[in-house]
Amino acid sequence: MDFVEKFKERVGTLRGFLNTMNFKGCANLSTDLLRASEFANYPEGIFIGEFFESLFTNIRTLMLRFDVEKKDIEKILTATIPVIEYAQTNIPFSSEDKKAKLYDLMLNARCIVTETQIAYYREKTSKKPPMPMSFPPSINIESSEEE
Repeated sequence: MDFVEKFKERVGTLRGFLNTMNFKGCANLSTDLLRASEFANYPEGIFIGEFFESLFTNIRTLMLRFDVEKKDIEKILTATIPVIEYAQTNIPFSSEDKKAKLYDLMLNARCIVTETQIAYYREKTSKKPPMPMSFPPSINIESSEEE
């Protein structure tokens, strides 16, 4: 199997991760796509990998910081899934029309995610931070006793 076919297969794997809301897996796989594309000197893969890495890292951070409403998750998925599906079925992008279509889909997804992020950071209360670590009591080095 050549690199482009393997790349397309892995892009399809992103869809499976989205089905289970595994945004960490999406971000990690996107980084793998980016790195492999750089290694193989595959510019389209670098561009797509970089896009997905940024997008899924932002989504993951949003999900960790806030209780994102179902309607907002659906809006994000509705904008993101077409990018994955189009990329998977149209790589390599042999015409300017295909590149323009990919750009339009990416632009829409990026805008939806950014608008959602801004709305949550502006209007919502973030989840409570985890409890601070408790540290052991201080020990006096000279006497080896707890203070």
